Amino acid sequence: MTLADNMRALSYSFVILSLTLVIVLAFMVNYATRFIINKRKREFGTYLLLGMERRTVARMFLVENIGIGLLSFAAGILLGMLLFQVFTEIIMHIFDQVYHIQVVFSLKTVLLTALYFILMYVLALWGGGRLIAKLNIYDLIYGSKYNEIFKYHHPMLYTVLFLFFASLCAGGIYRVITMFNSTVSASDGMLTLFACIVAVIVGVYGIYVCLASFIALLHNRMRRFRYRDTNLFLLRQIISKIQTNSRVMGVHAVVLTLSLCLLTMGLSIGQGFKVLAHSEAPFDVMVKIEDPDVLSFEDVLQFIDDRAPIKDSVAYKLYANNQAGYESAAFLKLSDYNRLRAQLGLDQKQLPENRFLIHAESRRIRESMEDKAVTSELKIQIGSTQLTSDVKLMFSEPIEQYRINAFEEFTFVVHDSLADSSLTPVRSNLIVTNYKPAPERLRDELNDYIRSDWLPNQQGLDPNMERPRIQTKSWTLSNSMVSFTTLSFGAMYISFVLFLIVATVLSMHQLTDSAEHRFRFDILRKLGVGQDGINRLTLKQLTLYFVFPIIVPILITVVLSASMNQVFYTFIPKPNIVVHNMLIALGSFLVLYMCFFLATYIGFKRNIASR
Repeated sequence: MTLADNMRALSYSFVILSLTLVIVLAFMVNYATRFIINKRKREFGTYLLLGMERRTVARMFLVENIGIGLLSFAAGILLGMLLFQVFTEIIMHIFDQVYHIQVVFSLKTVLLTALYFILMYVLALWGGGRLIAKLNIYDLIYGSKYNEIFKYHHPMLYTVLFLFFASLCAGGIYRVITMFNSTVSASDGMLTLFACIVAVIVGVYGIYVCLASFIALLHNRMRRFRYRDTNLFLLRQIISKIQTNSRVMGVHAVVLTLSLCLLTMGLSIGQGFKVLAHSEAPFDVMVKIEDPDVLSFEDVLQFIDDRAPIKDSVAYKLYANNQAGYESAAFLKLSDYNRLRAQLGLDQKQLPENRFLIHAESRRIRESMEDKAVTSELKIQIGSTQLTSDVKLMFSEPIEQYRINAFEEFTFVVHDSLADSSLTPVRSNLIVTNYKPAPERLRDELNDYIRSDWLPNQQGLDPNMERPRIQTKSWTLSNSMVSFTTLSFGAMYISFVLFLIVATVLSMHQLTDSAEHRFRFDILRKLGVGQDGINRLTLKQLTLYFVFPIIVPILITVVLSASMNQVFYTFIPKPNIVVHNMLIALGSFLVLYMCFFLATYIGFKRNIASR
C-alpha cells in the first residue's frame, strides 16, 4: 500500500470514528436536555399554571435551546480548531516529528460537524419537547419533593452475586493474560478474546448493579461507624444513589475501563512505533542483493549521492555455513560488523581468538540463547575450527536483522580470516548514511534504477535470484507512521471523548440531585448540623460517588497493563513501555477527573446553600 493509499485510509477511518462518537455523544446531549428540563420543572409548571399552553412552553424551550446550541456550535468550532492543534502537537511529539502550530480551517469539516450537530440536536429537542408535553402541572412543581423509589434487595443474595460477578471479571482478565502465552489458532483466539471481553464487561456491570446491596450489608454490620456524626445520613445517601443509579454506574465503570485501556494503548503504540521503526530502518539507505557476486556498488552510490549527499557507506557480504545444522545461521565479518556499528555511532567490539559474537535483536532469540548458555557453553563449528561464546558477547542494537542482516533474526560475527577461508558469501548488501535525511521519493526512484538499469548491466549475477530489496529510513518512517498514527490517535481520541462523557454525566447527575434535594440538607440544618459539618458531609458524599466508578477500571487497567507489558516486550526490544504509559494515562486521567470533581463540589455547595 502506498503512502497516498494509507493517508486516504486514515481519512476514512477518522470519518467512521467521528460518526461512531457522534452516536455516543447524542446520548449525552439527550441526557443534558433532560437535565435542563429537570432543573426548570418548577418554572415550566408556573408557566402552565398561569395559563400558557403546553405547545407554547415547548416552543419557548425549543427556541432557547436552539440559541444555546448555535452559540455552543460556534464556540465548539473555535475550541475544536485549538484542540486539533494540541492533539496534533502531542501525536507528532510522540512520533518524534516536527510540527508547527498553524491556523487551519476546513469547510468540509465544518459542514460535516454541522450535519452531526443538527442530527443530535433534533433528536434531543424532540425528546425534550415530548417530555414536557407529558408532564402535568403537579409533577412539574412538586416533582423534586418526591421520594426516590428504593427497592430493598436481600443483602446476602446480592453479596453472593457481587462475588460471582467479581469472579467472572477476574476470570476473563486471567484468560486474556494466559491466552497470549499459549498457542492458539487465529479463529479460536478471536473467539476466546471476544468471550473474555464479554465476561469482563458483564462482570464489571454486575459488580456495580450489586454494589448497593453489598454496601448495605456492610452498613448493617458497622454499627459504631454508622451512628457517628452524620454517617447514617451519608451511608443512606450513598446506598440510595447507587441503588437507583446502579445500571448507570455500571455503564460508567465499563466506559471508564475502556477509556483508560485505550489511552494506555494509544500512548504505548506511539512509543512502540519509535522503537520498531528504528529497528526496521536504522540506516538511511539499505540495499540487499540476493547474490554474492556484486563487484561494486559505485554506480548505485553515485545515483544516491546525486539526490541525497552521502556521508559514509558500507558495502559488505553476508555469509552462510554450508555444514549441516547451520542453515538458519547468518555470519558477518568482524570488520564489517564494526563498520555497521560505526554508522550508528556505536562502540567497536573486540573478539578474542576462537570466540564469536552473537547479535540478536529479537528478545525471544536472546532469551533462548541465554538459557542455553546457563546449562552449557555456546559453541559453533566452522570447518575444523570450534568457536565458543557467552552472554557477555551477545548484543542487540538495531542493525536491521529482519530482512537484510540475518536469515532468522540472529547473526554470528567471526574473525575476517575465518570467514574468508571457511564461509560462503550468499548476499551483497549496501548501507548508506546521508548528511541529511533522504527524500521519501528516493526509495521508489532507487528501486526503479536498480531493477531497470543497474542489475541488467551487472555481469555474472544469477538471473533467477530473489528480487532486490531497497529500503530508506524516511520512506519507512512516513509510511509506517500513517497506520500507527491512526491507531494511536484514534485510541486517544476515543478515550478522551468517552472520559468527558462519563465525567460530565457524573457531574450533571450530582448537580441535579443537589438542586432537587436541597431540602434534605435544610433538615440537617434544622437538626443542628453546622455549615462546616454539611460541607464535610458533602465532600464525603461526592468523594465516594466519584471514587466508586473508578476503582474497578483502575484495577483492571493496572493488571492488563502489567501483563501486556510482557507481550509488548516480546516484540519491542524496550522494557516497561506499557507500564510507563499506563502511569502517564492514570496520572492524566486522575488530574482531569479531579478537575471535574472540584467543579462539581463547588456547584453542589452552591446549590444546597441556605437561602
